[in-house]
Amino acid sequence: NFTPILSTGAGTDISRMAASDSDLYLLDAAQGNILRAAVTGQGYELEDFDCRPGVHGNYTIGSLVDLVILPKVNTLSSSVLGVDAAGNLLYCAPGQVPKPFPLTLPETNWGRVTAMTLDNGKLYVLDAPARAVWIYLDKDGVFTDSPLFFFGNQIPEIEDAIDIAVNGDELYLLHADGRLTFCTYSRQDAVPTRCESPVKLLNRFPAYGDMDAFALAHFTQMLLTGPPDSTLFLLDADGQSVYRLSSRGFELQGISGAVIGSFPSGPLSAITSSANQILYLARGEQVFAANAAP
Repeated sequence: NFTPILSTGAGTDISRMAASDSDLYLLDAAQGNILRAAVTGQGYELEDFDCRPGVHGNYTIGSLVDLVILPKVNTLSSSVLGVDAAGNLLYCAPGQVPKPFPLTLPETNWGRVTAMTLDNGKLYVLDAPARAVWIYLDKDGVFTDSPLFFFGNQIPEIEDAIDIAVNGDELYLLHADGRLTFCTYSRQDAVPTRCESPVKLLNRFPAYGDMDAFALAHFTQMLLTGPPDSTLFLLDADGQSVYRLSSRGFELQGISGAVIGSFPSGPLSAITSSANQILYLARGEQVFAANAAP
């Protein structure tokens, strides 16, 4: 039972989302800035929020391409972090002036930052055209040091990767054609970091017979829930549904769709969830939410 949560919509198409327990942040697909919908007694309300590209002090920030929620306690007292295609970070919080912070250039420079994710104080930045994932370590709440290269000698073909998720030493990459790459990071010199690409998705539901349920889907974003039972959510944009898979065996656990007529026609554009198990889906300028999502 998905219900619309914004009384008048966001006023722009939404390309990505990130949620905390009190706020929902939306990435403006056209302008590349971040919008904030705050949880109020009456639901969700869009509030004034300054987190947009442009000149900030000595730095020029381009259109933001991805965003992540920051830990509640951090040096810059910010709530959300955006990144542009050139590896420039923008730290934002309600009532504060945005703080720009360019990432230290990797050895090969940037191709184009595609996406990022934050896991246990490490920022993982996907540079798909350069076939790279860079790891930046948290240092007093910011990422000042030179990055580590995630892959070893085996570098998978990820030029078309569009989304990234990480859980500990496990990394997931979603490709534009819906394939998944799964890698396990090695901390031992004698054991290389290994990748499987593409992974085989399993469907053991007998009702499907010979039908390939995955071939019918158009996966455009993914979401990884936290431990102990990590689940991989794949957004089927055209099918207006979410596929739930086990994060290790990649076995289909179920497909969640809305009640007929809940969504306007057309593809969904973004997915996220909050720690209190609210699942958010975006269609155009509207966001729909379902409580206690499986």
